[in-house]
Amino acid sequence: WVFQKNSAFFKMYTDYVRNFSSALEQAKAWKETVYMGPFLRACELQPDCDGLDLNSYLIMPVQRIPRYKMLLAECMKCTPEKKGNMPNSDYLDLQEALEIVSGVATKLNNDMKIFEKRKQVVEIAEQFD
Repeated sequence: WVFQKNSAFFKMYTDYVRNFSSALEQAKAWKETVYMGPFLRACELQPDCDGLDLNSYLIMPVQRIPRYKMLLAECMKCTPEKKGNMPNSDYLDLQEALEIVSGVATKLNNDMKIFEKRKQVVEIAEQFD
């Protein structure tokens, strides 16, 4: 139910994933600057950061959708398809949620492939400039 009700919010992951490579490049550039580098290292040492760097936090949303997919698949394995002779509504809800999350995961993967191909075309074109 939660996944079905909030499925529209999954669309924001497309933009996030599309910009993920740029975000990693920006984080790398920041680490090399005089002001941001020491600041980021100081942040990593804070107990609230659990020793994780900025890149570790940036990857978390990218990993979230596949984790949801695995969670829902495991829940389906533990949920009976039927209650007596009737379909189990919990199983049907899980099945619908898995379809939604799988669709989002597929779209994200396709979008990333398209983005990477476009990026390669731009890099090749820049070689001729």
